[in-house]
Amino acid sequence: MCELPMPGVILARAGQELERIRAAWRTGRHDAFLAEARHALLHRYADALARLLPSAPFTMDDLITAGLLPRHRRFTTTLLDLLHEHGLAHLSDEEQRPPRPTTPPPSHDQWHHEAAHPRPDEPRHRSRSTGRWRLTVPADPDELTRTLLLRHPAHLTETALTTSLTRRLPALLRGEHNPAAPPAHQGSPEPIDNKLLQHLYDVAPVCRFTNRTAAALLSQIIAAWPGDRPLRVLEIGAGTGGTTAALLPLLFAHLTRYTFTDPCLAACAAASRRFSGHDFLDYRPLDLDADPVTQGFTSGAHDLVIAANALHTARDLPAALDRVRSLLTPGGHLLAVETHDPCLLLGPLTTFFRPTPTSTVHSSPTPTSPAHTWTADTSTAHTSTAHTSTAHTSNGHAWAADTSTAHTSAGHASTGRAWAAENDPLRPRTPLLRREQWPPLLRECGFTDIAQTGPDTAPGRDAFSILLAARPRAHARPLRTAPPSRSTQRSRFVIHEPPGPGMAAVEIRAATFPLTWVERPDDPRTSRTGASSQHGSRTGDPSQHGSRTGASSQRGSRTGDPSQRGSRTGASSQRGSRTGDPSTWRWGGAGVVTAIGEGVTGVRPGERVTGLAPGTPTSHALTWARLLTPIPAGMTDAEAATVPLAHLHAHLALTVQAKLSPDETLLLHADATGLGLATLRHALQCGARVIAAARTPAQRDLLLTLGAWRTLDAQDPRAPRRVLELTDGRGAEVVAGPVPPGWERALAGEGRYVRLGLADPSEPGLFAEVMAGLAKGRVLPLPFSAFPAARVQDALALIREGRQLGEIVLCFDPMDGPVPVCH
Repeated sequence: MCELPMPGVILARAGQELERIRAAWRTGRHDAFLAEARHALLHRYADALARLLPSAPFTMDDLITAGLLPRHRRFTTTLLDLLHEHGLAHLSDEEQRPPRPTTPPPSHDQWHHEAAHPRPDEPRHRSRSTGRWRLTVPADPDELTRTLLLRHPAHLTETALTTSLTRRLPALLRGEHNPAAPPAHQGSPEPIDNKLLQHLYDVAPVCRFTNRTAAALLSQIIAAWPGDRPLRVLEIGAGTGGTTAALLPLLFAHLTRYTFTDPCLAACAAASRRFSGHDFLDYRPLDLDADPVTQGFTSGAHDLVIAANALHTARDLPAALDRVRSLLTPGGHLLAVETHDPCLLLGPLTTFFRPTPTSTVHSSPTPTSPAHTWTADTSTAHTSTAHTSTAHTSNGHAWAADTSTAHTSAGHASTGRAWAAENDPLRPRTPLLRREQWPPLLRECGFTDIAQTGPDTAPGRDAFSILLAARPRAHARPLRTAPPSRSTQRSRFVIHEPPGPGMAAVEIRAATFPLTWVERPDDPRTSRTGASSQHGSRTGDPSQHGSRTGASSQRGSRTGDPSQRGSRTGASSQRGSRTGDPSTWRWGGAGVVTAIGEGVTGVRPGERVTGLAPGTPTSHALTWARLLTPIPAGMTDAEAATVPLAHLHAHLALTVQAKLSPDETLLLHADATGLGLATLRHALQCGARVIAAARTPAQRDLLLTLGAWRTLDAQDPRAPRRVLELTDGRGAEVVAGPVPPGWERALAGEGRYVRLGLADPSEPGLFAEVMAGLAKGRVLPLPFSAFPAARVQDALALIREGRQLGEIVLCFDPMDGPVPVCH
């Protein structure tokens, strides 16, 4: 039998850390993003359906005639219902009614109020699968997406995934692509970047919040675990391993047995490669829709089961929960993360592309809780005893859990009842439960002491929740009143010397990589081989053809002064050579000034600043005070860190060197990295037309959405010819690269070539000129992905693979674990 404290005790002990996690969520304005993203996403889906069948009105049979696969009928019906709820679609018999307004996007409170309180002339729910539909003309989806990323640059991954999916939705619904199948089974390119999907579950803000919360709860479980036997952990539906990666650093190898499971054998194989450095993991397939015993698992053999966005995928949810409970030892815990909002699945996930049986609905709402609480399952049904354990954090917020002991029969599963919200007006025909439906279901399935994030204005509210529940013990055992002490020492870089004249010491909270930190030897744009052949002829460096800027004079050679070596960015904004004097490496960062040297007047201790620093990213840095500028109010540290380096290099390349003019064509060969997006933004502000080359479909989709006129596959040998076709044979007036051999023919005869990231951005006048736009709102943060500093190797791997989107930001946050020392 498991000797873990009950969930209520664990929550009480984790209260302060959980409140810090919630405070970080509120600071990042993520709740506002969820409401605005739903609005933008539904407009994208309305646009996609219009492209599938432009004629109107139409029926579901018309869509099937146009190529919609019958197996996607449920998905399409769900989509039409959601569009109807938000005024983007209506039935023909409703044409006399004025459509609901589609702009501006609803606030978070308005969204849930409208869903819960429909207009008097609208039925709360009706079957619409046989009606004739007419779509309301949606707003420009790309414009909505651009606005979304300007307001919420941290949510690049979610936005890029939904953009990529909706651009291909007609092909998906016709069966030309299948996001749930491996590429080998499709016979066509994969519509969704699996690496981007992994990135979503690893560090995207919503998943980062749920992973942090799961880690805080696991830390208390580990602290209470006896040291004489291993903790047996089973993760269900582990998928890409995002939750796994967040939890593994907390576990002790000699005290843990961790079983990674997923229905897909390919996912298990990929995880075994990803986590090969952890020898206490094993990898096995597990299907929630089948008996675990027949799949080789032992009943009652696990102390903790983790399920992140996995339980709702079961075809029969109560039966699946019975199976999960059977895998736990008495007193063992289930730690689950579950989504409640169908829009979160209509985007990057593939739940709706899988058939599920029709079923009846069980709905047993529980009372809502005050703001900033964990709600207790207070129902007395099927319980014999109950008491409440409450802890108060330092902020006075309560965290409560119901510690009822459940006495239920598992026989309900045989009835075939499923808990999909088939007739739920808020969640029409989806496999999702509302927040209040989870505690009674868990209780009915034999769990007790159920705790859940509260339905208040706290993180996610009705979008997702984290649940902790226990399998009842056979006999109660006395529990420890306090966890044993464990070392919480964290590795930090600390500057001990005081700053000299004109210098400032900064505690870094977020940083970007130096542009010369990583080199991909397989990238033809950064390869040493044949470098000399790219200089001086039409078959080589385009900068030798009528350059007005003198960019070639700054190019330098592959040896000598590192500042003249050419930080070969472009392909990924941090790609190049990690050689030479480290003092010449420049990186962008944001943090708090801790001390200033003599003569410094522009910044003061305690002020939040962003700017440039030499060397490599560290948690504490010394830099020139003239290379720092205050962060505007309302901007996060991670957002501010994306501004200096990329915008400075974009301004240098296009304004100072190329002198880009309105109505000229820029060929941008920089993928969709931070530097690439900054260059695109500057070119559009100049009034230029941009043809962007990138290697992955997701990168090209993002560039097109953010304003590129045309996008090309950077690895297609026919792409340079396509540039000539698009420009009526003239070529591009400006090429920004580096570019591989063969692309020089895309440059106009009197065109200019600039190599991005080449010049030194730390010249004081240039820094002051560009960064003055930050306070005035002219220079804005770039879309980015934030990695905890403890996951620096994962960030570097993403860069080396050439699949990054936007800027990569390292966050030095104690909530994400200790900071490693990189050599």
